[in-house]
Amino acid sequence: MIRLSYIDHISPYGVMLRGVGRIHSPVLSDILKTGYYQYQRILTLFLYTPEKYFTDLSAEMHMENPWNQLTNEQKNSLTMFGILTANEDARFELISGLALFICGNLEWDASHAAIVIDRQDDGSVGGFIDVKNYQSVVKVILQLLDISVDDIPEEAPKFKTEKDRLFYEKFQAKKKKFAQTKKTDPNFELPNMISLLCTFHPSLNYSNIFSLTIGQIRDTFSQLLKAKQLSIADMNYSVWGGKYDPSKWVERIDKETENIGG
Repeated sequence: MIRLSYIDHISPYGVMLRGVGRIHSPVLSDILKTGYYQYQRILTLFLYTPEKYFTDLSAEMHMENPWNQLTNEQKNSLTMFGILTANEDARFELISGLALFICGNLEWDASHAAIVIDRQDDGSVGGFIDVKNYQSVVKVILQLLDISVDDIPEEAPKFKTEKDRLFYEKFQAKKKKFAQTKKTDPNFELPNMISLLCTFHPSLNYSNIFSLTIGQIRDTFSQLLKAKQLSIADMNYSVWGGKYDPSKWVERIDKETENIGG
């Protein structure tokens, strides 16, 4: 899996993915034009596995879970790309979501069962997303949004034996149980971060913050938290003395361990 660097997180230009094109973190104004709750819905789609998708769908529609009626072979053949491109409404929602993160004009190509990017008059394309590279695209997008690599779901692999399948399902059940114990802190959700930055940051306000990318907003918020902590440490040292490292402020925020939700 591609692992992004610190500069990838804060760059407005994102990263190039071979065969696809440039993938970038969206600016706040584009997210709000789409609608914050629709943006949340898009992230939910990206985080879905087939099992989770059908489980949530059955709960929403108050019906029996279709996933439980499938054979193991049918389950192994399902992919989120296939599910999200199965009909026109689903394709429209997926393409609209991907357009927030991918440069160019996106459209569905039924003959190739792919989302093509920047189709030219001669039939050539700038890139494409299909069942083979969809997960790579999603993983880059989620990393750009500072979603932990550990929280990015893996679609079920193809199993050679029944023993392999049972072992995988047992491991996933434990992982799911652990994930249920993790709670998102509302203090670190995007709306609250925007409000706090506009209130306490020396130069950001409601006239300029909407031009920042999500990655830049989260990084700036992390640095502001760090600055507040260092300010308290400075004050304590000036009054009480003791150990103090004046170079602490230059320590880099490591994006591999610093993940802010929302």
